[in-house]
Amino acid sequence: MSKAIVVKETPVYNGIVVLEKAAIKADQDVIRSTLTKVDRQIHDNAVQCLIHAEKHGDTSLMVRLLVDSIGDNSGYRQKGLINWMRKHSPMELKGTTINLSGIDKNGVRRPFLIEEANANPFWTDKDNAERVAKPVYRETLMSKIDSAMKEFFAAIENTANGAPINPDKAFYDGIHTDRVVSFFEAVQNMRAELPADDTYQVRKLRKQAAEAAAAADALERVA
Repeated sequence: MSKAIVVKETPVYNGIVVLEKAAIKADQDVIRSTLTKVDRQIHDNAVQCLIHAEKHGDTSLMVRLLVDSIGDNSGYRQKGLINWMRKHSPMELKGTTINLSGIDKNGVRRPFLIEEANANPFWTDKDNAERVAKPVYRETLMSKIDSAMKEFFAAIENTANGAPINPDKAFYDGIHTDRVVSFFEAVQNMRAELPADDTYQVRKLRKQAAEAAAAADALERVA
């Protein structure tokens, strides 16, 4: 590791030990290795908690792992692990307790899938991405409203006396057509009054800049 440079106490650094680039990167490698080991350790422990709950009907060990060992404030991916637990068992976390009442979409009690759980660590499950806080942009929401309005007015144009003018296209089959038309026209007017919002584009450009910087750093390392 490169020799650390100790910066004199100043209002900016206040005695912080400043490392050279190579030392910072070496430290990052240690962090990555440590996190990988922690992921595996937590996964293996969680599998044991599933087995214990299946054999003894005792969920206290999973509670201890999710609530006491990891917890909401640990910064670890607790929600991803909870999602993994629900996918592979009937266990449901309710506050600080776990019961065995989990059911599937058909109302059937979810089974314990120990081997499947063991073979699929929670960090490899793409479904867990939905458990992570993600931004929702106005642009995304408004596009759904615009699509609904477009679909509705197209159906109205293809409707005459409750029947399709062109049988190959959608038509509107419903009552109170005038009220629905008034509703969508009002929505159109409100949409037109909304000020511009470039948040999504700004975030996109920042992401692209960060990716370009990372690529440049990678080339520098190779060189």
